[in-house]
Amino acid sequence: MALKILGIIIALHGLIHLLGFVNQTGIKKVKDFSGITLMPVSKTLSKIIGWFWLFTALLFVVSSVYLLEGNGFKLLIMIPAIVFSQLLIIFYWKDAKAGTIANLIIVSGIFIFPSLIS
Repeated sequence: MALKILGIIIALHGLIHLLGFVNQTGIKKVKDFSGITLMPVSKTLSKIIGWFWLFTALLFVVSSVYLLEGNGFKLLIMIPAIVFSQLLIIFYWKDAKAGTIANLIIVSGIFIFPSLIS
């Protein structure tokens, strides 16, 4: 049961990253996102960063599918997802700091269930 909950948390965290993609690429402005970054970025760089939000979302969703199907943690997918996620969160701290909690839960899950690492 705990693994299913963790898999769902991973999937939801990934889906929330899609908000960053949608907002930063200009597809749609997310009302609650200020877009304030640690340092100013150009419109072009902002769009590129948006694609990193999407890439990170995909990594998390794929990771959750592996976990929910009983295939364990695929560290080659999970580690980049967590690293990219936390870097994006730090860069957009004002809007995304709560994502750190999700990343900590995910990392904790990896340590709690080390036998599922592959």
